[in-house]
Amino acid sequence: MAQYSYRKQNGRFVVYEDDYALGSTEYEVLARRCLDDITRYGANPYEEKSVLRWIHTWEEPFDDEAHARILETIRNTFFSKPDWTWGLDLGEKWNDFIGDWGYRRQMIPEWLSKASVLQLVAAFRFGDIYESLNLAFSLAMLLEQKEGRERAEAISSIIEILSMHPKYQGIEKNRVFFDLFELFYGIHLKENGPILTELIEKDKKHNREEFTLKMLPLYTVSEDWLRGRNYRPFAGEESESQWWDFVLGKGLENLLGNDAEDPGNPTINEDELVKHCKDRCWIKRFFSKDASDKHYVVIVYVDEDWNIKEVQCLAESSAKPLADAENVTDALCYEECENPPKYVMDDLYKLVRGRFLFTGISFFGKRLPKVMDCTRAYTFLSSYRPVTSSFRFHTDEAGFINGFEYATYRVNPETDKDTEKIEDRAEEKVEALLHFFDLYDDRQWLTEIAFPDDNVTIRNREFEKMSTKEWIRFISENPLTKEDLGWLYCYGLEYRNLLTDSENLLELTKAFFERGMDPNQLVTDEYPNGDWSKNSYDNPMLVAVRFENEAAGVASLKFLLEHGGNPNTVVDFEAPGIYEENVFDWFEWDEDVNGDDEEMPKRTIYGMILTWAYGGKRACGGLMPYQMLIDAPPTILKDYERYWYKYSEGGKKPLYIIEKATGLRVARYM
Repeated sequence: MAQYSYRKQNGRFVVYEDDYALGSTEYEVLARRCLDDITRYGANPYEEKSVLRWIHTWEEPFDDEAHARILETIRNTFFSKPDWTWGLDLGEKWNDFIGDWGYRRQMIPEWLSKASVLQLVAAFRFGDIYESLNLAFSLAMLLEQKEGRERAEAISSIIEILSMHPKYQGIEKNRVFFDLFELFYGIHLKENGPILTELIEKDKKHNREEFTLKMLPLYTVSEDWLRGRNYRPFAGEESESQWWDFVLGKGLENLLGNDAEDPGNPTINEDELVKHCKDRCWIKRFFSKDASDKHYVVIVYVDEDWNIKEVQCLAESSAKPLADAENVTDALCYEECENPPKYVMDDLYKLVRGRFLFTGISFFGKRLPKVMDCTRAYTFLSSYRPVTSSFRFHTDEAGFINGFEYATYRVNPETDKDTEKIEDRAEEKVEALLHFFDLYDDRQWLTEIAFPDDNVTIRNREFEKMSTKEWIRFISENPLTKEDLGWLYCYGLEYRNLLTDSENLLELTKAFFERGMDPNQLVTDEYPNGDWSKNSYDNPMLVAVRFENEAAGVASLKFLLEHGGNPNTVVDFEAPGIYEENVFDWFEWDEDVNGDDEEMPKRTIYGMILTWAYGGKRACGGLMPYQMLIDAPPTILKDYERYWYKYSEGGKKPLYIIEKATGLRVARYM
């Protein structure tokens, strides 16, 4: 077995595997951490939780050229798009920690230019793990402002919030990465002192509560963000005719339908509006919540890199009575509005935070926004004409959306009530969809909506151990396929030991079945299975009895057999029809079968009895190794708790199934 150690040589601490040098460092604390991590994770330089993963970077000579190269790599890696942390509003602690990305984006390069080699390594490695440089910068500011217990409590609080993210679940795993960052960043923080004092003071002055039009040039957006918040490219006569240029996802594919013909923006006086536009821009019209004859138009100017240059807000009103105008838009005029109403600023705030209708978005399989409670309908006034847009959603028994209806109604200005159903328009449907989207709070948006294509599946999520009640809540609140449920039951709960109270397994098994788990599902740990040559699967019936509590496991097996489980389901084969093993065989050939009374566990004997009672036979040839010794069918064994087993004298086969109360031999197994 390899021996690991470190020795000081030529001013550096060299880490050895026997006599082979794995790497070196100037700092003994890092050498000690190497040995600790080798004990935890092995000498694997690719284990992301090990300090060895960072070894090649901190071995590299640090000079001006290397510094410039690392900075360029960081810029190309992390500044190409808005930081995802800025898109999540998870409460006051998270907001204070993360700050405003548009403002932080300007501060981070200054921080990196002052950072030491180890601090750059911390920034790059930590940023790479979480795909966020702002998270690294925020943690660096925390380390420079707090010490001791106050620092530890603040870090723990942030880790708990971060662990709500579907991609970064697992408090203990996150703690490892935060500790590594603190270790690397803290070495030169102790030696050289803080480098962020001035930047921290600047950041404190930037209060997100004071979000105004003048602050918007601090932010970067994208074309997808603008279109996804219903902004329209505008350049007078050259305006695009259709701006809902994205594809909706499952269940919404036909929402726009054939009625998507653009009416040419009937509610904007383009001739008048173009007088206020300084350049090509993006515009959006808002319905006034204060006066029915007043609206607002927001104009956003961006440069070629999608940095916001300027934002205008115009108040729209009627310059003359509609009777004197040739049409509605002729009566409209615009004037500058320096203080837009709150709902307009709220919409701009969502824009710069990246809350937008993205390509492929779907609400099918998602819960309704919490603010809707039991309501299934959502209605609001259109910004384009005096009509109301109405969505009525359908949900399944678990509360997940599985259908919808959309309609447009004309508003009677005298009664302010809907009077008749009229034709639909695509721009109003998009607006209605956006309003509905905005009803989701930030946690729902994060866990259910924001990351649909993030390659986060049930198989690569990090889970903490949970109780039966917590797991039932999880599977009821998340849209899971039957394949997801089968994998989670077999490999998540049992193999990874994530159930804290296996005595309640029967209750949990029923919940999985009710949500759609198939008792006959063939499951592999990898997805898809990387080695089909094994031709070996797991199955909920096999797994049920492997949980720690045997009684609950056997009861769960019986439940699955009673609810469609087939003991003849083939789970292992060399080639179909040549050599096969089914669920029945798995119990019969259990290595415990040939032991004595003390070695035979309940899970084995009751597995044998139940799979026979529910019609099991050997996969090859359909042979039956059991023989009833009384005038009764094998189905009497479904009441398995009445029976036990006994070997013939000498502890050899045959094995007899006996009635506990009387000792009567009921059946024989050869």
